[in-house]
Amino acid sequence: MFDPNDVFVSLLGNERLTYLGVNLELYSNFSFRDKLHINVVYNGEKDLTKNNLSYDSLTTLVENRGYYVGALDGINASLKDFIESDRNIGVIHNFDYLFFYDNPFRVLIDDFIKTNKGVLMWKMKNAIPPERSIFQTDCFVITKEFAKRLYPITPKTDITIFYRKALAKESDGDMDVMEEWFFQRLVNILMYTELDEVNNPLHNQEMSKKYIATQHSMVMEKLHEYVSIITTETIDLMAQLKKDGSINLLNSSNSEGHDVVEPVVNKGAYDSKYHFIHTHHFEILRPLLIMFKYNLDNKKFKTIDSFINNEISLID
Repeated sequence: MFDPNDVFVSLLGNERLTYLGVNLELYSNFSFRDKLHINVVYNGEKDLTKNNLSYDSLTTLVENRGYYVGALDGINASLKDFIESDRNIGVIHNFDYLFFYDNPFRVLIDDFIKTNKGVLMWKMKNAIPPERSIFQTDCFVITKEFAKRLYPITPKTDITIFYRKALAKESDGDMDVMEEWFFQRLVNILMYTELDEVNNPLHNQEMSKKYIATQHSMVMEKLHEYVSIITTETIDLMAQLKKDGSINLLNSSNSEGHDVVEPVVNKGAYDSKYHFIHTHHFEILRPLLIMFKYNLDNKKFKTIDSFINNEISLID
């Protein structure tokens, strides 16, 4: 089961250095922090070696190729660093994806190990149309064996299945985004013997909604053999907080059928089982960090203290 000596954490980003500082300070409070390997993949221009940040390794990308391709470069670099490490479980996430406490983090890894699958990912379940809902790439947990199959993610050489193109055209969706590239890569490595079937030229021009739904279900069923999926549902938490000051808890379930109770924020999510937060809202993150510090009996953290005291912003 969980062994922190076998876990490689890679944080990636090109900005939001306040989040990076908060992230590393949260990890520093983990009882097993000295056994984790924390890697940072940075796609920006600042010299992080001067920031006195607590990480174990740093990869600085020589070129920032923009928002989407930059994210691809960061994930590929994280996968490469993980594969070359001596660890067998990787946790790869953006700077603005924060894990608050060590025991829920331990539970996350244990839950992943129990699935006996290659990768654990989150998926929104209330996308419109439903077939647009694929895996989020802001955070995922992966085995080294599966990372070797996945790496490198190469959108230009991977085959894009027809129904994704038809779906994107129908809903004005963009194919050149990290989520599509990751999904496309999974299809190419896990369904390589079925690519001819899902790319039947007879359906290249017109695709009915029923056919798209059938194709999507077939693909997701195949991917589910290798991907552990946790579904989340989006609500407007800001509106809920203004309404009655409370957090509305929603029930969702993971791919193994276990209930996961979690409040989910617009443009992000808070998971009460694994205690992570992914939000760009100051009004949500600040009180959670205040509560975190209170639970630690006011242990001093430079970045967290500065953010709580309004000395720095989330975009610094």
